[in-house]
Amino acid sequence: MSVCYVCNVKVTVTQKRVKCSLAQCSYLYHLECVELPEDSPAVRSKWVCPACVASRPKGDNSNTPVQNKIPGLCDKVDPPAFPVTLFSDSETMVSVNAMQDLIRAEIKSMACGINDLLRESIGKELKSIKVDLSEFKSSFEMFSAKYEEISKRVDNIEINLKMLKSTKSEINAVCTSLNKIEIELNTKEQWARRSNIEIIGVPEKKGENLLVILKELCLKADFPINPDIDIDFVTRVAPSINNLKKPKPIIVRFLTRHKKDNSLNRLCKLKNLQATEIGFVGSNSSVYFNDHLTRANKVLLQQAKKRAQEMNYKYTWVKHCCILVRRDDTSPIINILSAQDLNSIK
Repeated sequence: MSVCYVCNVKVTVTQKRVKCSLAQCSYLYHLECVELPEDSPAVRSKWVCPACVASRPKGDNSNTPVQNKIPGLCDKVDPPAFPVTLFSDSETMVSVNAMQDLIRAEIKSMACGINDLLRESIGKELKSIKVDLSEFKSSFEMFSAKYEEISKRVDNIEINLKMLKSTKSEINAVCTSLNKIEIELNTKEQWARRSNIEIIGVPEKKGENLLVILKELCLKADFPINPDIDIDFVTRVAPSINNLKKPKPIIVRFLTRHKKDNSLNRLCKLKNLQATEIGFVGSNSSVYFNDHLTRANKVLLQQAKKRAQEMNYKYTWVKHCCILVRRDDTSPIINILSAQDLNSIK
């Protein structure tokens, strides 16, 4: 393998090179590693390499002691990494400046190679970054579109929420008004029933005379009445929950509230009264006497009983069509007028 005697780098067939014109010298040189005045056949045929120039005798040196052989003439030895040059005043001798120029050229060549490698590597990285940026841009644009869509939806939801809040307030106001109206209607209806007594458990039969049954009950309670003076009407009504197995309740309307209250007090003392005791043979039905409550108050009474039982209240009763509860004998009485009053049972 041929290497350049100056830079000690392989000389390829594609590179410009020059050879010493002396027959005994076989070293090659890169054209850029030597200071060739002109790159022409005439110059190349006479060109002598710096090593051969340095080995020539300089005048008469017969008295000079024998010197060691200098490589470059006939002895073929491996070139050193950096060849040793014997400096002289010869114009063809390699100068220090030339060596510095060679080193600079080599460094420049290496720098160019490094720059090319860096440029290629950076180019690949930049190409990858550009692809990533393009994908990121697409993703960001899609995200921006989604964000705009979601933002519009949120704005619409906020508008709807404001409308719902306004509507809710209006509905609450309407519900409050309706609740007041219902309470007022229920109060008026209950007031219209203030002189009524409800009798539950009396069996039904064809051709029955309710006045006769009422007289029999009042005699049983030791409180006789005069239907012509005391009674407005007596009738059966359909129960709030239709049950064919149970007889329809009897409603008695008195002409005076005072007569009604006294009659109910006496009749309520007939505890555990059976239908057989007033002439209904074979019937084991129990007979009860109550104020004639509205349907809403009957439901409220059941709720009050359940609530009182849960909270360990001892008494739940009805007096003068009012629902009353009491924890014990010494506790205050609570008047239940509406469902909100059930919270007072605690």
